[in-house]
Amino acid sequence: MKFSHSELMDALAARHGVIAELIGVRDVHYVDIPVHGNVGDLLIMLGTLEFFKRHRIEPKIKAGFYNYSARWAKESDVIVFHGGGNLGDIYSRPQAKREEIISQLRGNRIIILPQTIHFSQQENFERALKIFRGHSDLHIFARDNLSYEIARQMTDNAYLAPDMAHNLWRTQHFSDHKSSTADRLLVFARSDEEIGIENIRDQAAVDWPDIVGKRREAMILWFYRVGKLLHLMKLDRFIVGPQMKIWERFAWTLTLDALALFNSHDRVVTDRLHGHILSCLLSIRNRVVDNSYGKNFSYLNCWTIRSNIVGN
Repeated sequence: MKFSHSELMDALAARHGVIAELIGVRDVHYVDIPVHGNVGDLLIMLGTLEFFKRHRIEPKIKAGFYNYSARWAKESDVIVFHGGGNLGDIYSRPQAKREEIISQLRGNRIIILPQTIHFSQQENFERALKIFRGHSDLHIFARDNLSYEIARQMTDNAYLAPDMAHNLWRTQHFSDHKSSTADRLLVFARSDEEIGIENIRDQAAVDWPDIVGKRREAMILWFYRVGKLLHLMKLDRFIVGPQMKIWERFAWTLTLDALALFNSHDRVVTDRLHGHILSCLLSIRNRVVDNSYGKNFSYLNCWTIRSNIVGN
């Protein structure tokens, strides 16, 4: 049975209140901010910042995985890890930093925002399991049922919640889409290692790198490398705040370009999860193709399949 898209999205956007309750009035370190050209991750970041704003939470520190140090944390601080799809062994560097911080800050409350969890190697899962189970105040939010079952093995504090990008629903720039009579189709297809199980790529297909462009990709790489160098020199503590403010403004520039592309079409076919979520935020009809390891359909079946504008 299908339901009103607006009513469904309203319900999803309201499901993150427990995160605010876990944070309370303590200082927050928002860690693993995405500094790269994947606009899907930027949507998660911007949705998280909107969530903080809505609940009057002002993070004391915002940092990427590559320029954050556990030595900055006081015992009362809450460490909040960015959500997304990098909890597991597909993206080893942010996972290594996550394991390092959880090992070092056993006295701090640690919250992992909604993630898809995937391990392809058993030994990697067992290592993470040992580290995570060793922390008594670790809270993991999973964004699909399969990830939730894995999270329950890793901690006694596991929760099921939709992607943080849903906090952008009904905010500025994310108003209802006005369809044209042309029925313009956007094929938004992955070009990386998670490419969909159904080949939807054609000559007209677009992916995040096409929106960002090579010049801006080079700028992002430079920004990342400077931040990493300052971290190695132990100078970044003094400038990480201004650095991240610059990055947030640039992230909005990239995101608005993505919005312009999607809003110029009336239908979307995509094997990117945030191609689907962005379409939903803009109320654009969309059909979803699963990615290489089932992430998209797991999310779809958990949260959005009942929308009257969504198909698979």
